[in-house]
Amino acid sequence: MIRALALLAGLLLACAALAQEPVCAPNCPTPGYNYVVVLGWSSSGRPSSPYPGQLGYNQTTGLFEWWNGAAWVGASTGGGTVTSVTAGAGLSGGTITGIGTIAVIYGTGSNTSLQGSLLNANSGVAPLDANARVPYANLPAAVQERTISLSWVGLPGISQIAQVVMTYPCNIAANLANSQSWANTEATSSAAVAVSYIHSGSSNSVGNVTFTSSGHTGSLPTSSAVDLVAGDVLQGTMPSSPDATLADVQIGIACLTVTP
Repeated sequence: MIRALALLAGLLLACAALAQEPVCAPNCPTPGYNYVVVLGWSSSGRPSSPYPGQLGYNQTTGLFEWWNGAAWVGASTGGGTVTSVTAGAGLSGGTITGIGTIAVIYGTGSNTSLQGSLLNANSGVAPLDANARVPYANLPAAVQERTISLSWVGLPGISQIAQVVMTYPCNIAANLANSQSWANTEATSSAAVAVSYIHSGSSNSVGNVTFTSSGHTGSLPTSSAVDLVAGDVLQGTMPSSPDATLADVQIGIACLTVTP
């Protein structure tokens, strides 16, 4: 009886040892080296009741994985589902299934237009030219727009002129859209400041910005769009009969630049 019990105990110990056989067997490291053996399983043989943080080696996928409390997460992939990136039109460097580099092709042939269409679909980013640069004309209007300032300090004199010589081409929108005006001291009655430009020696009217006693800002004119070029002179001329109180006036004219 005692021999039978001893034999049974030996069998139980052997079975327990076999059940805990490391996944590396029969290719385990040489004894004497420090290492940690992680239990392994196949995708279909995962623990039925895992606990959060339980780590193991999945022999099916060849990846370490752990139970995060809701699902098995692959340690090498961060839990993602992408396993491969393949190069195609506009891309080079694939196929990649591990660490690698995918390059975007641009600047030559049909890939230029391909890249432009892709960038346009991405929140309105402007397409690139053949040198992978954003053409100035493709920048948003807010980036292209500049302000040309015409200012008069104190009480303006009779027909006093403020002017700016243009050093770049630009477009003044119809009705002086996006332009602003301000007078620190309001007018007593009405004062119309004539905005004009000189091109090739000839003066051309844009329209009047009119200040009144009702506020600090002037009303903008109904006017056509104007294209200015480098060398043109943008002018503002005070009325020939100055208002008694209108003072410290500034007109900021929005001008959309055509080139940098």
